[in-house]
Amino acid sequence: MEQHLKDFIGADFVRYVVEALGVQRIKHGIRPIKDPAVLELLCAISADDPICFGNDIEDEYFFLANQLGFTTAELDRVASNGFDVALVDDGRKREILREVVDVVGGI
Repeated sequence: MEQHLKDFIGADFVRYVVEALGVQRIKHGIRPIKDPAVLELLCAISADDPICFGNDIEDEYFFLANQLGFTTAELDRVASNGFDVALVDDGRKREILREVVDVVGGI
């Protein structure tokens, strides 16, 4: 299940839709950054609206690593979580993950 949240929706509501409603994908939910416990529930990133915001997924990972100090292991977890909730069938997910491991496995 997916929920499109406006930027002004608080972290408490994000917790509610994840825990009570079983939502796995949050769009535009930026307020969880205010509550580390809620942030722990949300462990994937995306580059939403790159045309509007001028970002791509590489920019998001760069920010996590260089501005927030994420380790390689943490970035790996974020990427894996993203594949867990990706809207593709499980066979395709495994195929993509193998490709990722082949590319970044030595990092």
